[in-house]
Amino acid sequence: MSSALGRLSDFQLKAILGWGRGYPAAVLSGFALALPFVIPECFLVGWIALIPLLAVLAGSGVARSWRLASVAGFVQIAVGMPWIAGFISDLASVDSVVLGRTIAAGYWFYAGQSLALAAIVSCWLERRHRLGLIAFPFLYASSLCLFPFVVPFRLAEGQSEFLVAAQNVALTGSAGLDLVMLMTNVAVFRLLRGDALWDRFNAPVCAILAGWLIGGWFGLGEWRSTVDSWPRASVGLVQPDIAPGLEPVESQPGFSRLYSAQWAVTEDLAALGADLIVWPESRDLGYFEEKSQQDYWRSGARALGISLLMGDRDSVSVDGREYNSLVMLGEQTSTYRKVQRIPFGEYIPAVFRWSMFSAISEEIFSGFTRSIEAGSGPVPMVWREWGLAPAICFESQWPETIARSVQAGSRPAGVALVIASDDAWFADGLQPLQHQRASRLRALENRVPLIHVINNGPSLVLSPAGDSIFESEAGKPSAAVVTMPIGAGSGQTLYSRFPGWFDWLILSISIGLIVLGLLTPVNRETAPQRRQGPPTDYS
Repeated sequence: MSSALGRLSDFQLKAILGWGRGYPAAVLSGFALALPFVIPECFLVGWIALIPLLAVLAGSGVARSWRLASVAGFVQIAVGMPWIAGFISDLASVDSVVLGRTIAAGYWFYAGQSLALAAIVSCWLERRHRLGLIAFPFLYASSLCLFPFVVPFRLAEGQSEFLVAAQNVALTGSAGLDLVMLMTNVAVFRLLRGDALWDRFNAPVCAILAGWLIGGWFGLGEWRSTVDSWPRASVGLVQPDIAPGLEPVESQPGFSRLYSAQWAVTEDLAALGADLIVWPESRDLGYFEEKSQQDYWRSGARALGISLLMGDRDSVSVDGREYNSLVMLGEQTSTYRKVQRIPFGEYIPAVFRWSMFSAISEEIFSGFTRSIEAGSGPVPMVWREWGLAPAICFESQWPETIARSVQAGSRPAGVALVIASDDAWFADGLQPLQHQRASRLRALENRVPLIHVINNGPSLVLSPAGDSIFESEAGKPSAAVVTMPIGAGSGQTLYSRFPGWFDWLILSISIGLIVLGLLTPVNRETAPQRRQGPPTDYS
């Protein structure tokens, strides 16, 4: 970035800048970016995590900026999402730990390019018109929105415990919180290097940050008060903790495929007063294969006076394709088919079906990947006077998909978001907890009560303010009846009505800055020049 950033060598990070040609500082930023994902109570670290990286990008050329940011991005993904190694090993059906880790490291490097791309464009813009550092928050936020991750993520997911800061995602979506965090990183860095608090960048950022947090404080209190006045509904959660696998689910001793253990638990929950009962995402329970099972469960749900939402593989559909589905039984029968599929787990991306890659893809992924078709779109469901917005597993990582589902399911009396997942592939590690945190942001973005049932737990129920109402213990079978608030006004946020609007705004600003850079001659004063100097001078 700007050669003016070299003034940071007078600051206390001089030792870091003088050792290892800046790479230790890049590693430090990577760890700091990952920390809120690993230890959510450390959410404040995310607001200053990029300062070491910004420091060592001082005066760097494009190539050096790419190397430093690639290191930071690799560490961020590797430390923040270590479960990807095991997941990719399952996807690739490899028995070798070394090979599995190698494939995972390749993905960590690839995903880390979301940060590296923002850094090199920022460096290039700095050479053009001295706006690279100011542009960086917009560029990285845009990259997080658009980068083709296997499983999308946002920096905001590390802020799920910081409820005051998370409230305003109801206006902007998670991209808004990402941008405020990134702008804060840059503003603090500029202050540390000696820029004035009230300069043309820092002053607006201070105002935005103050408004964001003050608005979040009042919004949290207002929504807690609103939720207290809402009517209550009884929801049953079934967490069977079925072992991962691709074969049909086997019946437990004493039960049959028709009268399963999950059905027996459903009867118990209905007796305790639950009138909506949710099962997790599942594989091949047999509902779509056997008409006798369909008739038994449909009539059983009506006899119990409940609405039952259950996951199953729709492998005998009318068009001969296979879908990952959620079925509503009870007052109505409707089926939602998963829209956002996981690459390599549920389909092979088109580029990997090209002749040059197809043989490798077949060799590596054929033992795991099932050809799951994408559903056509949201399917609104009705439970009593309320609407339900269904979603399956990692669809919780796609904010716009969830917002469209909420809008489709919205009813005057209110709407709830229901996510059915199977995270047994990740055992009892970090991933199910991170999955929860992403779901909390979806509840806040749309101001809806959330029911997230995970096969192996922890399952949870949240209020539209993001407060936890119930959370089960992970790694063991369990069931519960939970009293959940739901009422008019849910699902009516700005983001619900215009999903992705803020993503397009920051993308437009990023494109505008890049166009400005293309139209501006190179600024010779800010272009890196090779000169003699101490080891800390990276020009």
